[in-house]
Amino acid sequence: MIPYLVGLLAMVLVSRSSDRKMERKYHAAIPAIIAGIAFWSLGATHSTFSSIVFFCFAALGIYSVLWPSLFTAWRVSVGIRSGFGIALVSSVANLGRVSSGRMRSG
Repeated sequence: MIPYLVGLLAMVLVSRSSDRKMERKYHAAIPAIIAGIAFWSLGATHSTFSSIVFFCFAALGIYSVLWPSLFTAWRVSVGIRSGFGIALVSSVANLGRVSSGRMRSG
């Protein structure tokens, strides 16, 4: 539960900062890099406490990337095509889940 609460808080703060500064690239790229480093570091740890800390950083990165990247897709595509842009981003994200083996049927 702790990583999800950290992810929720980070998602709100990063989204607010992204809207206030009107900057999306770095608000999406930096959390993605943080999540990658956290997942890489998670493989090297054997401690429960450090695992929770790394899971918190991973959740921070994963959930913080969501809204700036969706807004960028919406902003690039205008009008009727904006739905297509958001659907494309969501589809690519779901492909990542399917290929990693997390979505299994039955």
